[in-house]
Amino acid sequence: IVGGNWKCNGNLASVRSLIAELNAGDIVDNVDVVVAAPFLYIDEAKRTLKAPIEVSAQNCWVGASFLSLSRVRQRSGTSQTRD
Repeated sequence: IVGGNWKCNGNLASVRSLIAELNAGDIVDNVDVVVAAPFLYIDEAKRTLKAPIEVSAQNCWVGASFLSLSRVRQRSGTSQTRD
């Protein structure tokens, strides 16, 4: 398995560029590729990455408080970005 997590780096243009590069690559049959896109770009990654590349979410924290720039907090069935 090959996994990549680019945290909260980049913007929509750079994310689209990275996705284009990933889509252009050759993936051998016995390798699974997973990318953990920043929360704001998960939909873009899911919509535009070609199979067999899979998309994963970055960390999700369910505790009362956790300080991190790249985490998403989930409460009451909703999610929101955290600063």
